Amino acid sequence: MQRVVASTSWFIRALYSASAVIFTLVALLQIQRQEFNLLVIWLGLGLFSATVGAITWLLRERKSEALAFAQIFVIVLLWVCALALSGGAMNPANSFLLLPIAIAFLMLSAPRAWVILLTTFVAQAVFFWQMQTSQYANTELADHYAAMSFTFFVAATLLATMIRIVRKRLETSQAKLQKMREDQLRQEQILAVATASAQYTHELATPLATVSLLHGELAEEFPDHVVVREMAEPLSRVTHLLKDLRHVTLSLDQNEMQLFCVNELLAELQEQLTIAHASVPIEFVAGNEGHFTIEADYALLPAILNLIRNAAREVESIGHGQVSVHSLRDGHSWLLRIENTNESMTEESLERLGTKRTQSESGLGIGMLLSNATLERFAGSLAIRLQTPKLVVQEIRIPLYQLREN
Repeated sequence: MQRVVASTSWFIRALYSASAVIFTLVALLQIQRQEFNLLVIWLGLGLFSATVGAITWLLRERKSEALAFAQIFVIVLLWVCALALSGGAMNPANSFLLLPIAIAFLMLSAPRAWVILLTTFVAQAVFFWQMQTSQYANTELADHYAAMSFTFFVAATLLATMIRIVRKRLETSQAKLQKMREDQLRQEQILAVATASAQYTHELATPLATVSLLHGELAEEFPDHVVVREMAEPLSRVTHLLKDLRHVTLSLDQNEMQLFCVNELLAELQEQLTIAHASVPIEFVAGNEGHFTIEADYALLPAILNLIRNAAREVESIGHGQVSVHSLRDGHSWLLRIENTNESMTEESLERLGTKRTQSESGLGIGMLLSNATLERFAGSLAIRLQTPKLVVQEIRIPLYQLREN
């Protein structure tokens, strides 16, 4: 669409140049007819066209719709004056007014484009009225000239409507194409992050196995040592997380979709968060509609965990407040609402979270980006907003698969 507008801007400048040349030639023809008043008027129109054309050329770098509207409006007035001097509706060149109408509906917004169209309609009405009061009013040509005026009205209306429809469709197609490009770029970023995570996980597996083996030997030799006992739980947790990651990777590779009972999923979330964020109060509130299921894969749990952990880290950094996780059925969707106390997030920063990388003191927002992309794979969505300046709300929606009785 931008290329079309640029080409049309060039065409407007060409129209001013052509108008200046034509008006000057018509002025020279008045010398033979000894019509010196018309000579001055046509020369004035030619000079004015050349001046406005030069100004249009000097302002070619400025991208302003108001300026484009002024340029088109002036060219319409110039041509209306020229037609008024040369027969009005009886001039075959009357149809040239369709050109600025087409340009207006290509370049301008709807209100300004309709102003251009109405201006030409008013001019045509004046021409038609002049023709009815002229010497041709009662001749056989009167019907012909009236038909020409009527044809102009119909052609201008159809031209304006069709160009407006085509432009609207082009803008819609371009918006969809831009959205596809943004989605593709985001998927490429996600793929790069996922590939790097898989590589680092693979590199981590060998030293973790070595450390686990050494811990086992130390546990046999020093079963009552405090440090050896404290190492058991974090080593077991890291080993469990690596197994979960392999499970998720295998599930994604085979594109396996599973049915998850929401209550069981909430219990798993609560268990893992109790271990990871024991210092932060996390309240789970579940609706009493009964058991219902969703369809997803094993990447769902880490995606939701990441969102709740972000909320818990915010509360932990503040030093007070809590995280509330509300689960309920909302129509044909499962709604999981995460609320947490806030002091660092603003509306501007929340708009970027989950859609692109966001530079901050705590990271780049890659976790939110991955969580959002994961939810979209299950036809879900993530919405983040400020309920109040001190409260952040994250809403996860995933379509229900089916209902199950207790």
